[in-house]
Amino acid sequence: MNVSKVIKLKDDEKVLRVVRNYGVVYAPAALFAFLLVAVSFFFMLPLFKAGWWGLAVFALLNVVGLFVALRTAMVWHWNAFIVTSSRVIDIDQRGFFSRTVSEADFDRIQDVSYSIKGMLGTLLKFGTIELQTAGNATNLELQNVHDPKELHHLITESMHLHKDKANGGARSEKIAVLLDAAAELNDSEARAFIVALQAAVASGEKGVEHAMMDEKDLEWLKRDVKEGEE
Repeated sequence: MNVSKVIKLKDDEKVLRVVRNYGVVYAPAALFAFLLVAVSFFFMLPLFKAGWWGLAVFALLNVVGLFVALRTAMVWHWNAFIVTSSRVIDIDQRGFFSRTVSEADFDRIQDVSYSIKGMLGTLLKFGTIELQTAGNATNLELQNVHDPKELHHLITESMHLHKDKANGGARSEKIAVLLDAAAELNDSEARAFIVALQAAVASGEKGVEHAMMDEKDLEWLKRDVKEGEE
């Protein structure tokens, strides 16, 4: 699948997987198309001898068979989930000229679930996966997915990685601000800051968050240290 024909990837966004419907569910349509063409060629001589209407029947069977085959192949190819490093895109292809594209960022996905129903689905391991989104966004659903459990794991793990990366970026920004401000401290102020930081770390997670001070907090600390020296 040429993803660029459907979506435009964001900066640093990567396609992790393109998941389509399980091919076995299209077997009846494919078999029907094959039988139409096979029957037309099996009765080709009698049809040709029948005159113009025999030729018309022969042509009609082949045209219908080709149409069904092409439509089935197109629907299978384009009806898919695209899982990227930051979102899930749902392409709903219903025919040659009917396509709906929906997406949900990992930040807006509230729940990921899958279901396997029926004896055939249990034996062949295919089912439905559904994504519940926040707010008024459209819920995403892809039916007849082979091994939906594995796709469920891929999406949930990608969501965790995305969240960790986002939190890591915010934490890095805080640390950068902290280091830039700390570079302006003199010796006495730096010693006081280190003592305060050690105490915060020792007090646990709450203290660590408190230790991630911005420049305004450091100005207060510097002022307190100077007042203490005076």
